[in-house]
Amino acid sequence: MQKRLLFFNVFLCKGNDITNYPVHRFLDDLINLGVSDRFQTIEQTKYKINAVRLDENRTYNREFWFCKYRNDRPFIGDSESDDTDPIDSDVIEPTVFNFIASSHLLVMGYNNYGPSYNILQIYLNRFINNNGLSEDDDNFLHFKVIPVKSVDQMMLIRNAQYISKVDIEYRVSDADYSNLIDGNYRDRPIIADAMEENKRVSELLGSNIGNLVLKKGRFRDPIDMNEALALFANLDLDNDLIRDVKVTVKDEYNKNKNISLKNNGLLYEYITINGNTFDYLRGAIREEYYGRLGQPASNEHVQFIMINENYRNLL
Repeated sequence: MQKRLLFFNVFLCKGNDITNYPVHRFLDDLINLGVSDRFQTIEQTKYKINAVRLDENRTYNREFWFCKYRNDRPFIGDSESDDTDPIDSDVIEPTVFNFIASSHLLVMGYNNYGPSYNILQIYLNRFINNNGLSEDDDNFLHFKVIPVKSVDQMMLIRNAQYISKVDIEYRVSDADYSNLIDGNYRDRPIIADAMEENKRVSELLGSNIGNLVLKKGRFRDPIDMNEALALFANLDLDNDLIRDVKVTVKDEYNKNKNISLKNNGLLYEYITINGNTFDYLRGAIREEYYGRLGQPASNEHVQFIMINENYRNLL
């Protein structure tokens, strides 16, 4: 099984200035809070950092387990019977992050269900004690999580010969799917209605994932490039309801190329994993980052001018 790794620089900022504050110190202070004190409700969903571990070979590196607590609880059952029972315990959707202190870098083990990097930024900032300062004050402290960029996937699509397939994968939800599409987009009602119809089919078959798939037939013209680009530009790809938008194109070398737009333009790598526990994943990411991958994005932080700050306790 493969897991995608995404990369982010993380800094404590003072007003508009980026500081060299040692982020590991904040994570250590945070995990020492009580369990209930680490909970934060963001957009009506609860989040909590459940564990922070040291990298035994690199003193200031930290590896942490950031968890989303689902509001709705699924059922458990047995494939050999028709019995179903609700899950009584909280259902947790976690994301593992490895913090590389020397590069102010977060390596994220991406998944479609766990908290995003935007949620992590909000979460960390909830704990900073700014002593009543307003956000526009030059001394206001806040964390910034900055994506490490790569090739713009939309540019790869524009340069392709044609689009042969589009697959919009989204969560089955009671949400209004029209909110995932810009209100000024001409075909917003058509796309939203199509997603709603697919949702009904998914619910009928007991699936919690819907797919709106558009394909080029063998003897038909390819998907209209301009219409497809307009659709992609008007989708809210940062919304957690959209799991991915996968686009298959015929590239300039006449080869099929599969493109994911969910994390468009972000640097990523893939590693092979055989487990999903926190200790397994943090170890696998660490081993691959320092080994086969050759420490990608390790120099991204040098582009930022940092001022010296060494706060003892920000909580």
